[in-house]
This record gives sequence, C-alpha cells and structure tokens, in this order.
Amino acid sequence: MNEIKNWWPYSYRTKTEENKYCFILLNQPILDSALAVRLWTDSSINVTVDGGTSVWAKLINNSQYSIEKEVPDLITGDFDSADKENIEYFKRMGAEVIETMDQDRTDFTKMR
Repeated sequence: MNEIKNWWPYSYRTKTEENKYCFILLNQPILDSALAVRLWTDSSINVTVDGGTSVWAKLINNSQYSIEKEVPDLITGDFDSADKENIEYFKRMGAEVIETMDQDRTDFTKMR
C-alpha cells in the first residue's frame, strides 16, 4: 500500500524528523543571512550551484553565526561564475563535485 505524504511549503519553519528538504543555493545575493544559515543547518542535503558556491563561501567566511556543517553535499554547474578555489576547498573537505559542461542547460536563467 502506498503511503501519501502531504508537503506544506512552510513546513521548513518547524524542525522535525519528518520535515526533510534539500537546500539549493544559486548564484544570488543572500538577503537574510540568519535565515539562510538556519535553512542550511536544518536541511538534509545541501547543494550549491555554480556561483552559489562562492556566495556560500563568502557567507561562512564573514558570518557571525555558528555553522556546524559548512561543506555542501554537492556542488554542481558549469563553474563559469564560481571561484575555482572555493570549489577545490570544498572538494578537499568532502563535497561531491559534478561539472555540467553544457552551457545552455546549466544556469537557472538559461533553462529552456
């Protein structure tokens, strides 16, 4: 028998074992650092996409917040807007890195 699971968009506000989600950080400014850190910390999987890796590195290097797990689980993209040093650092720290070579299929704004 298949179990039906309801998902509510604001369920991330309540931290429970059942509220599992993936946090995906794109190459966009973070307007609320505290919220970004909380969402990152409470998520099951953390992914940075391309320049989002540099955005995350900048946040953790300039943050007043305690972040237990700073390393993304996955870094992906064509890496045209990411700082290669950040990618290599996170890779050495255990992040999985998957490069996507197709320029027309990688960036959020280029998706067809």
